[in-house]
Amino acid sequence: MSLLKTSAFLMIAIQAIALGYLTGSFPLPIAAMVLSLIALTTSTRFDVTRDNRIRLYMLVIIVFILKHQVVPPKVAIDQIFIRTEVALGIAQCVLALQVMTLFFVHRERWSTIERVTAGLPALPAGIVSSSQLPREAELPLPLLLPSLGCVALVMSFDVQVSRTHGRMITQILSICFAISIAFYYASTRNRLRDASAGQVRRAPLTRYAAFFAIISLVATLAWAGSIGLYTYEDKIAAWIANMVNTEAKQRAGVSNRSQLGNVAWQKLRDADGLLLRVYSEKSPGYLRGMVLDTMEQSSWRSPQPDEDDAPPLRQLSPTSRFPDIIEKKTPGSRVFRSFKAPKAANQEIEIWPVENSANRVFSKLETSYLRIELPQISQNGHSVFVPDGRLESNPYSVYQRPLDEAIREELDDSPRILARCLNIPRRYINIERRGTLDIHALAREIFRDCGTTAEKITAVERHFHQNYQYRLGIEIPLQHDPLIYFLNERPPAHCEYFASGAALLLRLGGVPCRYVTGLVVSERNEWSDCWVARNRDAHAWVEAYDEKRGWVVVEATPATGVPDHHDTSQAKQVWEQLLNLFRQMQEWSRTGGLVRAVEALIALLRHPVVILLILALAAMILFRKKLRRRLAAAQDPRLLSIHKLLRKMDARLRVANVRREEGETLSRFVRRLREEFPDDPFFKAAAEWYQHYIAYRFRGQIGEEALQELLNAMPDARLKPVQMSHPT
Repeated sequence: MSLLKTSAFLMIAIQAIALGYLTGSFPLPIAAMVLSLIALTTSTRFDVTRDNRIRLYMLVIIVFILKHQVVPPKVAIDQIFIRTEVALGIAQCVLALQVMTLFFVHRERWSTIERVTAGLPALPAGIVSSSQLPREAELPLPLLLPSLGCVALVMSFDVQVSRTHGRMITQILSICFAISIAFYYASTRNRLRDASAGQVRRAPLTRYAAFFAIISLVATLAWAGSIGLYTYEDKIAAWIANMVNTEAKQRAGVSNRSQLGNVAWQKLRDADGLLLRVYSEKSPGYLRGMVLDTMEQSSWRSPQPDEDDAPPLRQLSPTSRFPDIIEKKTPGSRVFRSFKAPKAANQEIEIWPVENSANRVFSKLETSYLRIELPQISQNGHSVFVPDGRLESNPYSVYQRPLDEAIREELDDSPRILARCLNIPRRYINIERRGTLDIHALAREIFRDCGTTAEKITAVERHFHQNYQYRLGIEIPLQHDPLIYFLNERPPAHCEYFASGAALLLRLGGVPCRYVTGLVVSERNEWSDCWVARNRDAHAWVEAYDEKRGWVVVEATPATGVPDHHDTSQAKQVWEQLLNLFRQMQEWSRTGGLVRAVEALIALLRHPVVILLILALAAMILFRKKLRRRLAAAQDPRLLSIHKLLRKMDARLRVANVRREEGETLSRFVRRLREEFPDDPFFKAAAEWYQHYIAYRFRGQIGEEALQELLNAMPDARLKPVQMSHPT
């Protein structure tokens, strides 16, 4: 192979090696290397028009999009970056496009060489072989090839590599790729210059030495720059993540802080947008996303791990001992036992997160076990599961047993033992806001006749339900503390104010409590037999500690503000079920469970409404076919026959690489054929045929004899043209 072809092969080989290394899947990279080697060592090319090339490229892109949706690339490396699976899918598609490009003749590129090369013949049409070209001519490669390679390599390296896993390999591959690009363009430039001089000669040795010195300098600078980037990779990654996920910081359960208004913002933003699909025998109810314990002026937060009195973050290890209800439904899933949780579980909730909610684990207050596809997971002092890495939008299951049953059976109903096991911190009772005398007086009034914690919780809930109204949004005058103004003036407000006000009053009454945001799941999709959580189901509530019952949910928001079942149209439920089915098939195909995917599809097709939809669609198709036949029968059959002859003639000219442009009249097309091919007998006969067609078609002389004459006179490239008499 020449230096140009060798450089092209190296570029594709480097991309294939990078993809195989990062995905752990080698069939596509090996196939790309083998096909590119065949294309570059042989001279056979396919002469495809520009429009057909674009169509083929679009077809390949569509195939890879469908392939990515069904079986997305799985990253072999541990640390991945933003949307790495999508990036690797793009890299695979671009690599396939490059290999396909090697088998095409690029007439635009060839015309450039022809203009600077003297004496070379015109490029033949169809399949081009080296035997049809002069010895000094070489089939050109597109100048766009390195650009596509850069896209593929950048998309492949959308990962976070460490010093011990991949950094050296990615640096070496990148530098080798840059060198191969330099040689590729240098070879192309030398070929054009030598072709313009009418000869092919080699560059002097000094030129190669200078070129190699420049490449070495660029590689050294690139290596030094990559080391600097790796030094600050954490800061760069955090900055990019903040730029890309600007909305994620506002969602419940993402950070260690929640402003009053974040939940309302989520409820207002795309209220019908799906967040979770939950499979459970009964309504899942409250699913915790974020738990906070420190109250400030207009926000809640939790102390950072480096602060004093911060909730401990414990790393959980997978357990092999769990109740019989827990099954490992996917090969890569692991079971984790919640810290200090009872060794019992009798309820399962399987959660399928949608992409925009896949950055946190939702769970129940009484969760005992978690089954998830992660090697490690941690749990903070609020019993919230914190993934130690990126959490994919793959399903996970939480297993629970109601806390009151666990207390009776395992803790022997002892408040002293319960308090020690749950380890209630003092920050659950602290009040950083000093408030006003009116608030203290309000708390004393609410708790006046309360003797137990349960009575205090009931009194707080009753106070808000009877004296306040719910409204999504609140108007706070300037210079006023939002929460104090809400408690004193009692304006309509949303759940965050009710939860914060309840927490403040409970702490004034000596009841430990914490602020929780998450989802209240109560909507059921009748088609998929699952529960659905949407943005409008975002909610805030309080968890209070009762020495006899443990942690309990306190719902201070009036009933009109608690997310409840919303009537969803049957059409929307069907559409969401189809999307859900596709997501399940994608997950089961990824984990090897194609049998379950087929079973789910069969179950859907057996649904009566789906059967009715299929029958209606079939009836509509049959009706359209029958209507077309009636319309065709109503037309003049001779007119249909002459149109058929015109389509047949156009097809013959397309085989000869000549086509009638869109909007081009037949008379103009005849003139073009005669001007471009004045001495070619086939095209002269074709122009004559079109002229006779115009005469017969537009002068109303469509008879059986005219149709037969047009059919017999249709020219063929292998036969002599048939002479036709001009119609009178």
